[in-house]
Amino acid sequence: MGEVTFFSARQYSAKLKVTIQSTGKLGFTDDTAKELELSSQTYIKLGADVTDPTIMFMVVSSEVNEDAFKVCKAGDYFYLPTSVLFMSLGYDFKNKTIIFDLTRASEYDADFGGKVYKLNKRESDKKKKK
Repeated sequence: MGEVTFFSARQYSAKLKVTIQSTGKLGFTDDTAKELELSSQTYIKLGADVTDPTIMFMVVSSEVNEDAFKVCKAGDYFYLPTSVLFMSLGYDFKNKTIIFDLTRASEYDADFGGKVYKLNKRESDKKKKK
């Protein structure tokens, strides 16, 4: 038998996700913020595949970058001020719940200059408050 690599359940147990809030801000769950080691000194670039703009990527870095969103914090909550971006992309975050599941894409780290994650979009109608 050849060499075997075992996968650590700890590495794959946390479900990393971000949600576009009704204000257009991109909010991070507690688990995601911890895994990405977010702070107010973190910068995040968002990008899309040129041939298929539905495929999006997030690059997390501690280096100041004018083309990246600076991570903001309100209480214990981390977010990105992305409302103008998502409006320009035509995302209906006022009427839809839009969540991105994050998948690590380390093969792009060197090319994109940070820790890279692929954003896998899930969308549903918002529940109406009674």
